[in-house]
Amino acid sequence: YELGDGVEEDMKKAVYLCQGIVDGDSYAQMSLGLMYEDGRVIPRDFARAMVLYQQSAAQNHEPAIRILENLKTYTLPLPTPKG
Repeated sequence: YELGDGVEEDMKKAVYLCQGIVDGDSYAQMSLGLMYEDGRVIPRDFARAMVLYQQSAAQNHEPAIRILENLKTYTLPLPTPKG
């Protein structure tokens, strides 16, 4: 739904699906983090985005690792995830 690949693009459905599977799914964690960072469909929340990127990267999800590396280069220190 996020990219409209094979289905009509629907960001609200994409958010719903990502929130439903975010526990333990590295791709969903990164995708939902991007949505929080972007703030178009759900309210922008950089802290929540960073936690989701960190959770995804902790599972060796390469795109999330690259996002964090880029953010560390260009931003302030990242928050420490809780729990």
